[in-house]
Amino acid sequence: MKQLKGLTLISFMLLIFNCKTAPSPQYQGNSLPAYLIVTGNNSSGINNEHGDIVGGQNTYIDMNEETFMNKLNSDLDNLALIEGIWSNVRNTYQVGIHKTDEKDKYIAFILNSKEPSMKKGEIIAAFYKTRSEYIYFTEYSFEDKTKIVTKTYIDEHGMLQIILDKWGKENVAFLRNSPMKKRTEEDIASDVKQSLTEEDETGIEKYYIQVSASKNHNDAQNMLEKIKPYYPDAYIVEQNDFSKIRIPGILTRKQGVVMSKDIERKFNVKPILVLKKQ
Repeated sequence: MKQLKGLTLISFMLLIFNCKTAPSPQYQGNSLPAYLIVTGNNSSGINNEHGDIVGGQNTYIDMNEETFMNKLNSDLDNLALIEGIWSNVRNTYQVGIHKTDEKDKYIAFILNSKEPSMKKGEIIAAFYKTRSEYIYFTEYSFEDKTKIVTKTYIDEHGMLQIILDKWGKENVAFLRNSPMKKRTEEDIASDVKQSLTEEDETGIEKYYIQVSASKNHNDAQNMLEKIKPYYPDAYIVEQNDFSKIRIPGILTRKQGVVMSKDIERKFNVKPILVLKKQ
């Protein structure tokens, strides 16, 4: 009987020891490793093992400059003009830009930064290609995380310019670090000029977005005040007993679709893209 009690005690102590020393699962909520898969060859995927997923979209990419550069070089012949490593003009932070698995969409994330508000790995912009490889519709995040939709272009000097003058801010300009496709300034200027004469890139407004139509003018005015910080050109037009909020200046259907999705996400409304009468 004493031997049986002794064996039972030893078994119980071993059970407690194993429970204390066994590793516990390291899950936090529903957090999972995130992967941003880019088009190109199989080695061009951006693997982010510490990704933060919000609403199914990546907001963070954990990658150093050397690793990112290697991925660019592995697919160098297939890179778009916007892809590469860029520094802001004050040289206080660098961004990496690469294509995603969504056609004609590119993202910019912080590679290195000396600015406290620019955290390494943060995604700060998404670019959508137009008919020209020099012009992109853009979703851009300000330092306070406010997201707006604007336009970006690569100028004749090869600088990347994100247009922010409508928000009372200076354009964000970047200089390319690498890789650099061999193009002369004359070639780029000629291509930009030609792209601006093509259909849908003439600078002529073809569409506007109708955000909402309300019989209550105060409701419309309140909505306009919410939209104005993101779309400064928005205005109200009174028509058929309705107060309609509109955003002008839409050049192409693609631009309108990007902006409409952004508005729907921010304000929980169903905007309508309207073709202007010519």
